[in-house]
Amino acid sequence: MNKHTPVGLYWEAALHCDDGLDIVGAKAAALTHTHELGYIPAAALVHIIDRIVHEGDTIAEAVDDAMARMPELFSQTQHVETVCLMSRVEGK
Repeated sequence: MNKHTPVGLYWEAALHCDDGLDIVGAKAAALTHTHELGYIPAAALVHIIDRIVHEGDTIAEAVDDAMARMPELFSQTQHVETVCLMSRVEGK
């Protein structure tokens, strides 16, 4: 299990608004992965797991949602192109 997976499994109503859980995942990853290319993918993974477990999304739906949210959530960072790598893996 990826060490960021438990953050996506966590559920607290206060964290499920305004991308709170994604931010918690990014901050947890930033403790050891201080570069954007470390903590943005961690936030995306948290987002994907949360959507599948708590919202009932399919994997494809959760990935699509993460790809849409990460550029908005991390608009001030230089390396949001990480999301483009996810779309290549998915074959889009």
